[in-house]
Amino acid sequence: MNRKIYIPILIVIFSAAIFYSYEGFSDIYDDRLFPKIEITALEDDISYVELDKSWSYQRINRRWTEEVNFPNTENVPGSTGVEDVLDVAPVFSYNKSIEVSADKVPDRSVLIIREQTTETVKFQDIVNIQELPHPEMNGVFEYILTMEWTDETKQYRGQKTISFPIVLDFPENYQFSREEIIQGDILEITVYYAGNPQDVFVEQSIFEEFRWFSQEGLLRGYIPTNYSTEPGVYQIRYGSKSAGTEYVKDIEVIAHEYRVQNLYIDENIEQQTRNEKAYAEFAKYFNPVRLQSAPVRYYTDSFIIPSKGRLTTEFGQTRYVNDAPTSYRHSGLDIAAPTGTDILATNSGKVVLAMPLILTGNTIVIDHGEGLFSVYFHNHENFVEVGEMVERGQLIGSVGTTGFSTGPHLHFTMSYYNMNLEPGFFLVGQPITFANHREFLQ
Repeated sequence: MNRKIYIPILIVIFSAAIFYSYEGFSDIYDDRLFPKIEITALEDDISYVELDKSWSYQRINRRWTEEVNFPNTENVPGSTGVEDVLDVAPVFSYNKSIEVSADKVPDRSVLIIREQTTETVKFQDIVNIQELPHPEMNGVFEYILTMEWTDETKQYRGQKTISFPIVLDFPENYQFSREEIIQGDILEITVYYAGNPQDVFVEQSIFEEFRWFSQEGLLRGYIPTNYSTEPGVYQIRYGSKSAGTEYVKDIEVIAHEYRVQNLYIDENIEQQTRNEKAYAEFAKYFNPVRLQSAPVRYYTDSFIIPSKGRLTTEFGQTRYVNDAPTSYRHSGLDIAAPTGTDILATNSGKVVLAMPLILTGNTIVIDHGEGLFSVYFHNHENFVEVGEMVERGQLIGSVGTTGFSTGPHLHFTMSYYNMNLEPGFFLVGQPITFANHREFLQ
């Protein structure tokens, strides 16, 4: 009787590639394989380059396997570098949203946007891949997107880094901070995707010395107002010389009611602090420091109140000193507080003056960049020196009664160059007055 003998044969496969050719493989592990990635802007597909990738998944036997052949990436546009796809880089002439879709949503995505010509990084942060940001300037940019899958509850993990170029060619976008301003406020004009500052014009009659500050494709300009600005509706013409565009916008300057103050001071103090020597010293040291400013902003956060206390003089008040009229308006806010009370820097900037003056006592001036200054008079002590960079909220001095002063207080001024402004607009978004100062200063 013949019997069949079965001899077991062990087949050892040294390459995992054979499993990718097995027709049942994708059905078993399809939900664990390397994700499929597509990039679109509206309905247009964007080609990309794979810079780096790694992937592993858990097999049925619960062992983790590193994927090496990446069968799902065969249809990615062939390229070895960003330069190879520049010819097909999408040109954005209006705000199209860039969307990255993945059949496995990444747990974390980090985007780097690099300007091609200078190779400088313009953006680096965690992003939502369904809506990638644009730089606020025109040019050719390389987007480098790293997606990570790290969820330990899933049966796969890995990362993928891709790169693709885009060209931004947006038209200039003009933004006005407001359409009406109260005397003492400042109007900010921002131009996004701007070219040469000499090409962008602004014609207006509110402020004669208008200028642009340029920063990486963005232009900013300021039109300050105060008690010397006539209320009314002003027409602003603006546009691009090269493009032949011209636009018109009406801005209304609204009158602010300025009070009259009667100030009585000891005649000896007045004679010692309000005299020709004091005025000459003030003109020599104080006046020049607000004529030049850094061309860039030193600050990124909002302005803070430098010292708490009781308001004794509003901005813009007309003064009578010992019943005699003065020829000037009050240039800031007087905040009465006990001697030694902390004075904080209202925002980041560079100290351009820190010295005692006969008229204003211990004085500090900080340049915040782009023409904006903060001023601190009558300090008991100054804790900073000229040239020092200070941070928002840093202790810079203490309240005192030095110089022409009736008692311990901080005289605080904000100005655009040497044009004094209502500090309240920077600190709380409105004038600080006797009617509301308790809400803000105490």
